Amino acid sequence: MITDLVNSGKIDQLELSLTQVTGGENIIDWRLLLTKFKNVEMKQIDDTYFYSAVN
Repeated sequence: MITDLVNSGKIDQLELSLTQVTGGENIIDWRLLLTKFKNVEMKQIDDTYFYSAVN
């Protein structure tokens, strides 16, 4: 669903944090999702990666 919203231009900014925790429901392909944005910045704090993506 989130990919559809990004593709349709309804989401033009995304803040994403990635941790070592895996599994869960509604897993997304975050790498593919980030390719939909023109500008992506990443910052690492300890074991967490923070992505800011903007069109």
